[in-house]
Amino acid sequence: MKKRVRNNNGFSLLTVIFVMVVFAVAGVAVISLITGSASMVVNEYGSQRAFAVAQGGLEYIAMQLDGDSDWSDNSAETKSLGGDSFTITYADQSTNTATVQSTATVSGVTRTLQQEFSQGGGISEAFLYAVYSEDDLRVQNSSNVTLDGNVVLGGEEDVSGVSNYDVTGTVVENVAGVTVPTPDWDYWLSVADLVRSGNYNFPGGTSSGIFYVNNHARIRNRSNVTINGTIVARRNVVIRDNSNVTINAQGSNPAIIAQGNVTLRNNSNFVINGWIASLGQIYIRDMSSAYFTGGLTSVDRTRIQNMSNVEVNYSANKIPQTGFIGGTGGLVRGDWREVY
Repeated sequence: MKKRVRNNNGFSLLTVIFVMVVFAVAGVAVISLITGSASMVVNEYGSQRAFAVAQGGLEYIAMQLDGDSDWSDNSAETKSLGGDSFTITYADQSTNTATVQSTATVSGVTRTLQQEFSQGGGISEAFLYAVYSEDDLRVQNSSNVTLDGNVVLGGEEDVSGVSNYDVTGTVVENVAGVTVPTPDWDYWLSVADLVRSGNYNFPGGTSSGIFYVNNHARIRNRSNVTINGTIVARRNVVIRDNSNVTINAQGSNPAIIAQGNVTLRNNSNFVINGWIASLGQIYIRDMSSAYFTGGLTSVDRTRIQNMSNVEVNYSANKIPQTGFIGGTGGLVRGDWREVY
């Protein structure tokens, strides 16, 4: 009897074709999935980076506004950031308020962020400390030094050769973003009681008012000097080789404002009731006694050297309220949102 042999070749071929089709379809699906996932990854990357760049735009314009006293004439601008760019526009603006939009596009994805800003008209952070400097505080070769209040430095505290050094608050060093506000020179010129185009050496006796000096302001080789007011100098302030000097700031005005350095040297019985604000350095040296009520604010270092007795007593009652532009704390941020 002959056995019938079943021919399965056709079935096997169909099986192979079916498997090939399944794998082909699966391959297409995988490729589509990978392609879709890659597209999603690209879109997500672009979205996150666009957000970061747009937020960077808001931080940039915040710094610009903080040093600008009039925002009403600000215009749109585009800036580069990390290989991408943001565009700043104003949805609304006035002298001291602005609604700013920052737009960035990365990999075809656009994000727009909006922030409201206003000028605080409040107290700059620079005036909240006994000593506030963008640079160092150096205290050297002195007998008794007392700082009654907190100290904030963009640089470091350097103390050497001091017998008694007492800080009643905290000292914070290497602080990023320490910013001393800029005097509003136009304001001080407009309120000045006396304006000098050149150098000015104050006389002995009592002087009262706001003194605006376009060059160096000096008190030198005088006796019994009292100034009830403010010295504003477009260059240096030098007070040295005097006996019995007192400066009493009036109201919320500072005692001394200098575009350059403030040098206080070799004076006997030296007293300042009010703030000292310098865009240079503050240099206090070679005195038997010096007493400051208010605070010391400088762009360059503050130095105390060769002193017998010196006290800096922070006083909130002496904080300057007007006449300065910018500085940390001068800008108020309002509502933030994303614009779709």
